[in-house]
Amino acid sequence: MDPSPTEVLAQALVDVGSRLHRAGLLPATSGNLSVRRDPDCVLLTASGLDKGRLRPSDLLGFTPEGEALGRMLPRPRDGAALRPSAETALHLQLYRRDPSVGAVLHVHGEAATVLSMVAEGDTLVLTGFELLKALRGVTHHDAQVALPILDNDQDMEALAAQVEARLDAAPGVPGYLLRGHGLYTWGADLAEAERHVEALDFLFRCKLRLRQEGWR
Repeated sequence: MDPSPTEVLAQALVDVGSRLHRAGLLPATSGNLSVRRDPDCVLLTASGLDKGRLRPSDLLGFTPEGEALGRMLPRPRDGAALRPSAETALHLQLYRRDPSVGAVLHVHGEAATVLSMVAEGDTLVLTGFELLKALRGVTHHDAQVALPILDNDQDMEALAAQVEARLDAAPGVPGYLLRGHGLYTWGADLAEAERHVEALDFLFRCKLRLRQEGWR
């Protein structure tokens, strides 16, 4: 029997998690990944799971408004209950604010984490790099992409309110950084969101290398 659309989408998210884990962007059990199945359902990785060993049944469903829909595929992981990620609210916020968002990826790359700690102020500006054109809407290497940097907070409601305000003030940015934590980025679908992760991680590593060489 052919897989259902939910199974196909869940497997695609699992495959993304595996690739990002192999790239060193999801160490240990860090990060969380989600994809919009339809206007009323988002599939999101459960808490505390190794993203390199995910199964399609390790995804929980939520409405963009925050209603929990439970496990989306009926194949329990060794009978274990799944817990929602503490950062579910940050994913759902992005789906609510922009209907064009089809996937959200939160990763813990080393360069992003370090830059978020050493960057001056509350914004990381990227400019002059050819790979900026891998980001949606960027057509020139001299474009300025200004990613908001926010202080990490275990109070997700307070953090979500801060994120909302920063994104309102910077429409069109492809992501934001949480200080000492990592990157949130998104796209119209999983492919675009994954491209943004890869491009931004490369740009962060370039930016960090330039700082180490004494460039600003």
